[in-house]
Amino acid sequence: MQTELDTAIEKLQEKLSANVIVPDDLSNVPISLTAEASEDRINADKMFRYLEKNPDKIFDMLRIEHLVQLPVGIRFHVIKESEALLGILKVEFKPDHAELTVFLRYKFHVKDSDVPERDLFLGAEGIRFTKEGKG
Repeated sequence: MQTELDTAIEKLQEKLSANVIVPDDLSNVPISLTAEASEDRINADKMFRYLEKNPDKIFDMLRIEHLVQLPVGIRFHVIKESEALLGILKVEFKPDHAELTVFLRYKFHVKDSDVPERDLFLGAEGIRFTKEGKG
């Protein structure tokens, strides 16, 4: 009976270990940018440096009146040792909405890497924003 139990446990462990997904720690991601992406990153980095030096320009909730003097930001704490900061660089006001140019900086740590702290930048233009907060 014990032998059968040991065999069953061994088979179960084999099945479970075959289904384990090993997380990718991004340590092998090359750090390189195109010229266009590099220019966007420079603009985003300037904006984020300004926001970090002016924390009164970073809000928990964005309201339309915040868009009068730019840039402004919204900070999000995502998980332990990481955060996201959404920065609004430009706004074009229309009769019924505003169109935003935004950048998102996601700061995170990579274990066992030559570059342990990384920034991921994302950007978008033409994001619709209304007084009701809808796009």
